[in-house]
Amino acid sequence: MPAIAPIEDLRAAQKDLLEAKDLNELKAVFKKWRRIGWKNVCGASMGKV
Repeated sequence: MPAIAPIEDLRAAQKDLLEAKDLNELKAVFKKWRRIGWKNVCGASMGKV
């Protein structure tokens, strides 16, 4: 089964999540990477990339 989100996007989302310093920045990151899917963003936040 092909990947829905490119690995480069997942790694970039993970990097942005790790750099977020407060809740507003975290919200902005989730909004920015919404196109790759909530499940993928949550996986990136947990280090599953």
